[in-house]
Parts: sequence; structure tokens; C-alpha cells
Amino acid sequence: MHSSKRPVGSRARPVSAAEGVDAMGHVPHVLLPGPWDGPLVSLSPDTRRHLEMVLRLRDGSPCSYTDGAGSSGNGVIEGDAIRRGRERLDPPMPDVTLAVAPPAAKDRLRWLVEKSCELGVTRIRWIRTRYGEGRIPRPDRAASWAQMAMEQSRRTYITEIDDGWCTFSDLPAPRVVLDAAGDTLARIDPPCTVVVGPEGGWASGEVPADAVRVTLGDGVLRTETAAILGVFVSQRAAH
Repeated sequence: MHSSKRPVGSRARPVSAAEGVDAMGHVPHVLLPGPWDGPLVSLSPDTRRHLEMVLRLRDGSPCSYTDGAGSSGNGVIEGDAIRRGRERLDPPMPDVTLAVAPPAAKDRLRWLVEKSCELGVTRIRWIRTRYGEGRIPRPDRAASWAQMAMEQSRRTYITEIDDGWCTFSDLPAPRVVLDAAGDTLARIDPPCTVVVGPEGGWASGEVPADAVRVTLGDGVLRTETAAILGVFVSQRAAH
């Protein structure tokens, strides 16, 4: 619902959509959870503040939007809402789940989540391993990282992130385990679950016998590097 709050950039004159694109050099992309009803969709206080205070947008500036479930549209800012424009429903990305032992360092954990979401991973799961030392991120923090990554990459599907631990028995087949001792990687075909262990490696007997072990090449990669490379390879195989 369109409220009576002071509109975004109310001191400036309204601008046309074309003028807004030239001024910004890009059109911002924001998450507006559905269902959408009516010609206007309200902005959250945080999103409204970002558009107004950080991006300095004004009424009439173009802004694309998505519900995070595949629907998206191109609208314009109108006060504390987006006036809906032409909309579409995108097909989902290849079904790739990432099951990973979280890195211990928080900055590396955030980088892992952001880049996985930018690549369009369907779901991130946190696998408990014998040598793992990292912790699961707080659900609100992980959700914030996922939203920012989706908006940055202009995707229309938001990545689902688990808020608890899983084990190998929780993961559906096919399970593709990244392992330096595995076979040389040819391709990873989705739908699949890409499994990445801790930097300390897998303990003896930890990986089930029916899992597919593949190597990403020479050298020992950091957990987050291996995860992103594995996801990239699996998605590329789908195209």
C-alpha cells in the first residue's frame, strides 16, 4: 500500500525513466517479496533508505524488481513504493545444491555465500565434517547476504540457505564430492549436489562409497574457492 511518508528524493523534480538511466549508469534491482497486489508495491524501510540516501534516486527513476521466486518487472520509483511495469517469469537456474563445510573465517564465509548466490545456486547446505572448524552464519545475516548478492547480480531467484547442519545421509544423489584424490573432472551434470569439505580434508571413511569423487586439478584449493569452481562447472555443463 502506498503510504503518506515523504517520497524518495522529494526535494528534487521527477525525472523520466530514460533520464534516470543516464544519471545512474545502471538501473537498481531490488527484492520485493510477493504476492504483488495492485499497481504499487511498497518498499521496505531499508530498501527505501538505500535508494534515497545511497543511490540518490528520485521519483520517476527506473528500478527493476523481483519477488525472488522468478517473477520480475521494470518499474519506476513513486514515493515509498515501486509502480509496477512490464513483468515476466524467468525459468529457474540449473538445479545445483552446494553442501559445504563453512570456513572458519567470517569474511571468507560471507564471500562464499555471496558468490554462490551470485552464480545462482539453488540451495546452500552446511555439512558437518570431522575436521571442520567453521560455524553456520546467523539466519538473518545469511539472508541479508543472499539478498544483496541476488540484487547485485540481477537474478530473479533467491538462494535458499539452511539454518542447521546436515550430513551425507541428508543429501540426495547424485552427490559430487570435490576431493584431490578423486578422478579428473570432466563435467558435473545438474541436478546434483556439489559437496565441499573443510581445508583439513575428508577423514578416512567419511565420504560414502556411492558418492562421485572428482578433483578440480593440481593444488589444494581453499574451501570457498573449490565451492565456487565446482558450482561454475556444474552450471556450465547445463548450457
